[in-house]
Amino acid sequence: MLDKVGVVGLGKMGAAIAIGIHAITKKTVSGYDPFAKSHLPGVDYKASLLALEESADIIILAVKPHDIAKVISEFQKPKIFLSIAAGIPISLMQSVAQEGSQIVRLMPNLPLVVGRGAIGYYTESNLHELILELFSGLGTVVRLDKESLLDAVTGLSGS
Repeated sequence: MLDKVGVVGLGKMGAAIAIGIHAITKKTVSGYDPFAKSHLPGVDYKASLLALEESADIIILAVKPHDIAKVISEFQKPKIFLSIAAGIPISLMQSVAQEGSQIVRLMPNLPLVVGRGAIGYYTESNLHELILELFSGLGTVVRLDKESLLDAVTGLSGS
């Protein structure tokens, strides 16, 4: 059972996702961010990525796109990674992840803070139910047929 969620990067979007998932799903949510300025309600802060890895089944990557490969490569065990990094393809993430890891790309927008977001996602894995379980309470979740469609979602989300 996948009940433990970890969030790497607790800026505006990462914080909104962490708080929202905990509030709506009641799942255990842990977070790691070396630059976090304050603690978030319902989020168990971890002192390192290793501590986060040990406490979570699912890892949400809410870091800057240029940091994605470095962060994923630091995990020692296969994980389910959900990335919100714009422009970073699954193939690149898979190339640095532990063998057996599963990767989903998502593009949420900030209205998810109030449960009115729009979240487009693409995965080559069969993780559709998990994505709906985690994100449907935060807004409308749309499954995309091609990874390239995330570029259009990214453009629309920012508008």
